[in-house]
Amino acid sequence: MKNIGILTFIIWITLYSCIPAKSIETIIKGEIKGVSNSMVKLRKFEFDSDKILIIDSIFAKNDFFEFKINFNTSLCVDFYFENLNKQSRIVFLESGELVSIAGDVNTLKIDQFGKEVFDLQVKGAKSHDELLQKEKDIEANGNSLAYFEEIIKTNPKSLLTPVFILITRNNEHYFNGLGIKVKQSYYGEKVARRLENIERTSAGTKAIDFSCTDLIGQTLSLKDIQSKYIILDFWASWCKPCREGHPQLIQLYKKYKRSDLEIVGIALDKKDVDRWKRAIKEDAIDIWRHVLEECDSLNIPKSYNVQSIPTKIVLDSNGVIIKRFDSKPDTEFIIYIDSLLTEKNINNSGKEK
Repeated sequence: MKNIGILTFIIWITLYSCIPAKSIETIIKGEIKGVSNSMVKLRKFEFDSDKILIIDSIFAKNDFFEFKINFNTSLCVDFYFENLNKQSRIVFLESGELVSIAGDVNTLKIDQFGKEVFDLQVKGAKSHDELLQKEKDIEANGNSLAYFEEIIKTNPKSLLTPVFILITRNNEHYFNGLGIKVKQSYYGEKVARRLENIERTSAGTKAIDFSCTDLIGQTLSLKDIQSKYIILDFWASWCKPCREGHPQLIQLYKKYKRSDLEIVGIALDKKDVDRWKRAIKEDAIDIWRHVLEECDSLNIPKSYNVQSIPTKIVLDSNGVIIKRFDSKPDTEFIIYIDSLLTEKNINNSGKEK
């Protein structure tokens, strides 16, 4: 994590000292071959979560449809045809534009997110032309994170830049150098919120408490765990690197007393609870406690700014975050915990200070 210190204060001053942009009507006219009499859903991408939200829907007639929507600054959208179970590529819109799209629902390709979509010819969307060029540049540079960062760093006035920040990691610190309009855009405000979340869950901050029903039906409250150190292990049954790290985690857990070390598994398996339970049994990790990602209205991974898994967060006995391991090799994590507990045991023995 990069040290952002007083950045949250700066963000609030910057955002709220300016008048928000007004909502302006944007018109989208579509002509897509093969979609007659299908329900068309106009969807927006959030990028700070796995959600794609429906903005509006309409029936296509004779392959034609039209949307009129109001929003501020910019949005990434696609078109989903419910009857056909097919979706288009992403289109990047600015408010107030008159946009025409054309295509063929049967001409499919794989997009940058690995999904099968049909391509579109887009006219009237200024930033979408920029997106197409950026996609070509990114592909030409091997889709490297370093090139993503270069784009972010050198395009502070582009409405696309917050999107690139959201789909990459550790580039949030560029937010303060963005233009005012970009900061106030839909995705700019999401970056600002992520920054606040990073600050709330970085080393030295108090861990966010949660109270959940665990694997065996008992209530698990973070504040009630009595141990010198607590590991929050964010994983999922479908995450191969997570499960490959379980044998080492078991060895580590068995090496120390529970008064010294406790583990809480937090799984991103709310959509397949049975698979979660099977994975715990197969990997023999039922020796520590497990909960699913959502407790009442709290999404634990999102609250802890977990962007990818495996992620491990280490807390001390006061519930303060002392270290984060965001998608780092398990060996680095194991070495850290061993050194942490070895140092503690040496100090407690009185033989060495």
